[in-house]
Amino acid sequence: MAHVGTSKFKNTKIRLLTQEYEAIEMREGESIKDMQNRLNLIVNNLKGIGNVISMGELNSKILEFVTEEFNNKVCVIEEANNVSEIPTNELMGNLMVEELVVERNE
Repeated sequence: MAHVGTSKFKNTKIRLLTQEYEAIEMREGESIKDMQNRLNLIVNNLKGIGNVISMGELNSKILEFVTEEFNNKVCVIEEANNVSEIPTNELMGNLMVEELVVERNE
């Protein structure tokens, strides 16, 4: 009986975290670092219950939901790299550099 309850709890948690992952978007005015922290929390929680997200899927998700100010950088990254092979920290580093450039130009 306890095992059945544990399975239901795990499945519900996976479903809720997956919904949160799928719905995540970068908030207007949010820094890349803050967005990365929110995303890492969700991804690590999913990983902790056995639902691992691949690097390629995670990278695609990141490039999909950054705000419009990063559109040019997203295009450059997608054209210059195989998104599924670039390390996620490198991808985030590229976006952080772009963030600095945008801030300087404003």
